[in-house]
Amino acid sequence: MKYLTNLPDSHQAYDILIFVGIGVLLYGIACAMLGIGRYKPLKGKLNGSITFEHDSITIAEKTITIDLITKINFEGTDWLGLYKRNGLTEYFENSLSQGVQNYLILHLSDGQIIKTQFQLLDACGLQEMEDEIKSYYLKDKISYLQAVDLLGLSSQDKWNDLKRLKTSQNSTKYQQKKG
Repeated sequence: MKYLTNLPDSHQAYDILIFVGIGVLLYGIACAMLGIGRYKPLKGKLNGSITFEHDSITIAEKTITIDLITKINFEGTDWLGLYKRNGLTEYFENSLSQGVQNYLILHLSDGQIIKTQFQLLDACGLQEMEDEIKSYYLKDKISYLQAVDLLGLSSQDKWNDLKRLKTSQNSTKYQQKKG
């Protein structure tokens, strides 16, 4: 033992503690390596779907017309395969997310709030419904900042294009009322 640890003769308890510490470290590294390519376990079931259309949103067979919705809010930035570690408590667990820490919150005109959780398959999954997001934005159901975020607009020019879309719609409405 003396030659392995390069320590002078010591008590056998110290030698055991050193090997236990090294063993725990190696066990932790092995567990972390085994969990790198695996998804976190899904707590619950994925059932139903959400369908976004210009004039309605359907959640698990229940269709809500856009006229009944006062505000649409999306929360969360989780997608399938996102590498997540929240400290030592999850160090020994699988590290890839299932992409289900996302919420759709609908505020209805009667005061009811519908909150549902959904799964995103990739980081830019909501950009696929660009037309619907713009439609909801033009109908004042989604805020400007949320629309920018959902559409993944990254340049000032694209931000301004979205603003111009709204102002051109408002000027068209004004001209229709005037004429």
